[in-house]
Amino acid sequence: MINVSEFIKSYNAEQKVHIVVHSNNSDAEHWRDQNEAFRNQVIAAIMELEGAVKPELLRDIFRAEADFCEKIWGATESIGPLGKMLLMQTGADYIEDYFLGKEVSFDTQCAVSLGDVGRERLTTIVAELKASGAKCKQGEFTMDEVIEYIEGFLKEHYG
Repeated sequence: MINVSEFIKSYNAEQKVHIVVHSNNSDAEHWRDQNEAFRNQVIAAIMELEGAVKPELLRDIFRAEADFCEKIWGATESIGPLGKMLLMQTGADYIEDYFLGKEVSFDTQCAVSLGDVGRERLTTIVAELKASGAKCKQGEFTMDEVIEYIEGFLKEHYG
């Protein structure tokens, strides 16, 4: 059994295998994610630490939980708070991962909200994105579309 505290402290890319969805290859009611219990323990510890963990772990656990949400055709209670922590802790660094996780399903779109992050942080993220010239590498959207989406959200909700 892996020690959750040690896992969090020493997290690196090689350990991602312990938190990603690992299907038992069954269908419907017999389907199980063999990493779900451990991932939930890690998420609970991250919540207690209020997200004060390695940025790569926040990114990877958020993406893993989003993948799980897609597989179960729903949204877990933790997906929204994880998305918020990801943006609050990492700003623009993992914005593409945030949107990739948010957009995996209708349920995650509803559960993961920019509104949880707040005007000030979102404004800072937009400025970081504009200054960085970063490009999207994984998704079917551009960084200009991400910026436009966030700016539209800010205008609609904060004027």
